[in-house]
Amino acid sequence: MFTIKSLPIRIDPLFWLLAFGLGFYYSGSLAGILIWGTIIFISVLIHELGHALTAQAFGQEASITLTFFGGVTQRSGPRIPKWKEFLIVLNGPLAGFVLASLSLWLSFFPVVRSYPLLFTAVTISYYVNYFWTILNLFPIQPLDGGHLVMIFLEGMFGYRGIKIAYFFSGLMAIILGMLFFLMQQMFIGAVLFIFAFESFKNWKMSLPMSPIDQSEQLKQEVDEAERLVTHGHYHAGKEKLVEIINKQNRKKGLLHLRASRLLAILLYENEEYAQAFNILAPLEKNLDISSLALLQKIAFKSEHYKDAVRIGTRVHQEEANADVAYLNALAHAELKEKQATLGWLKTAIEEGLSDLPLKLEDHRFAFLKDSIEFKKFC
Repeated sequence: MFTIKSLPIRIDPLFWLLAFGLGFYYSGSLAGILIWGTIIFISVLIHELGHALTAQAFGQEASITLTFFGGVTQRSGPRIPKWKEFLIVLNGPLAGFVLASLSLWLSFFPVVRSYPLLFTAVTISYYVNYFWTILNLFPIQPLDGGHLVMIFLEGMFGYRGIKIAYFFSGLMAIILGMLFFLMQQMFIGAVLFIFAFESFKNWKMSLPMSPIDQSEQLKQEVDEAERLVTHGHYHAGKEKLVEIINKQNRKKGLLHLRASRLLAILLYENEEYAQAFNILAPLEKNLDISSLALLQKIAFKSEHYKDAVRIGTRVHQEEANADVAYLNALAHAELKEKQATLGWLKTAIEEGLSDLPLKLEDHRFAFLKDSIEFKKFC
């Protein structure tokens, strides 16, 4: 790690795998690998410095990490106006354009042209920074262009702007991804399709957002409750979360959802399963996959077996998991549904269920002891 103007900069070793790997792909020579690796390092660093130094100028703390996926600028500090957020994001691509312009300018100097390797380096620098900066300005999350659109739309329409930005990002990613596929740029097209999937996923998760989610005070209260829970203060954390939820009178919103999930986890860990179910079950349609998996466990423990099966089936359809399948088998066993129990057991085993002999000894499977298929499992 090193610093520039008190700005910490960390380089993940995998970053060099990216930089030199691209150099090998595009050049296939040792000189090309070194040139490409150096250019990618400088380009990514300059881009992130555009973000980080602007954030520092606006009174925030910043640090940079160069990773396998490029660069990341972490920021912390006081909340700032949207126009400052916009400039922080914008100055990354602007720094890339400045570096591209500088590279183009240098390429016209006779002294640069007289050294083939130097001329090659500035030419590559120009194309890399120009092309990737243009690509980075596509209005797609998580690219800078997507962040700029989100900041603008949130400033114009509040929380509704965030939902619009995610949906627009997914739509644009699909359109541009198809365009790159038609241009035979398969890698970029595939990446854009991944971005489309993530954008629509985030859009779906943003649907419960409400005006209350823009309350800084409520966010601080939920953060404080989470800190209490993290540091093991069970009762204080529980009281704070109950207070938050009751104060919001079960209003919709992501902060309310977050507080409810935290409270449900606390109750589950303290074996207060019925209360945990009553907290989380009404929010089922707005829960993400990890929260639904938690709700399946809570439903099972609180003896809502049919709900556990229904929720577990939904989780398994989106994200196949041996433990989810096994819990569905247990729930069907409690309901004495032989074929469904065997079916989910088979699925769990095929997906690599751990500690199989021990789990097959569960007393709930006693009614299957004469089943030929169950004996095969054993």
